Amino acid sequence: IYQVYDVDVIAVNINSLLMVILYFPSNFLLSNILYKRFGLYITIFTGVVLDCLCLFCRAFINKNFYVAMFGGLFYGIAQPLLLNGNSEFAANWFPTNERPIAIMLAAIMGGVGGGFGVVYHLFFVSPSDINDQ
Repeated sequence: IYQVYDVDVIAVNINSLLMVILYFPSNFLLSNILYKRFGLYITIFTGVVLDCLCLFCRAFINKNFYVAMFGGLFYGIAQPLLLNGNSEFAANWFPTNERPIAIMLAAIMGGVGGGFGVVYHLFFVSPSDINDQ
């Protein structure tokens, strides 16, 4: 990757670790503060907006690797806001007897979405696309 984008190996490694580094402080600081002060809707909405900013920045990876890396900051901050809302969402929307199923399905969908993201690009990128660069 560092050869394709002409960046240091350290930049590639930091890009890969940004979500891991930012998840822990964002988990305790942002998700708790936003949820307690503004509620579930604002917390989830903020997470979605930050995820959209991440995707927008990452779309420019072929123009500037560091802009895409900056998008990783948004991703690391947004993920706790979205992933920690499962139980609160179920508590607000579902009756007591349906909450375990709702929480289970919400937790499973994170893995299903991640798996889909790993496989999805295979339908749009071929080895000849990579060799054209």
